[in-house]
Amino acid sequence: MFRRAVTAADATITWAHRGGAAPGASNVLARTLKTLSLPKGDYYAWVACESLIAKALRAQLIANHGRNPKYMRCAGYWRRGAIAVHDTHDD
Repeated sequence: MFRRAVTAADATITWAHRGGAAPGASNVLARTLKTLSLPKGDYYAWVACESLIAKALRAQLIANHGRNPKYMRCAGYWRRGAIAVHDTHDD
């Protein structure tokens, strides 16, 4: 489930909720990303979440949205079943 927030800034905020699924076990971020109308041209994308989900979202941004990997920062700040993890997903 997701909802859009209202702001006076030149921004769109979308809250994606996992709806009771275990942390790191939901595909709500990937499903929400498919619904977004992203800017044309180059822009910076920053993804920070569970490590495997961050890696999948990076791949989705490149494959489905044509994003340039050099304008992205995708990192896993935790990994399901592990502690003290920080993964960076770059080329």
